[in-house]
Amino acid sequence: MGYCPRCGEHSPYGEDDPNQFAKLAPIRIPIGSRIVPLPADLEEGAVIHYAGCLFTVRRSGDRYELLLARVGYS
Repeated sequence: MGYCPRCGEHSPYGEDDPNQFAKLAPIRIPIGSRIVPLPADLEEGAVIHYAGCLFTVRRSGDRYELLLARVGYS
């Protein structure tokens, strides 16, 4: 049985896995990107709301790494 995006049955992360988002690779965005307009002064560990989700910010050289913290944030 495969994953059902409508109801969430058979999630690829498992039913009771509290660290499900830790398994996802971070989104890497160059600082100063014109496509993803993030402020250049974001601090390490900041939590931002972008594209309907919450992300935790890490700085890695000349890039931001966005780690998914929560999906479907309102």
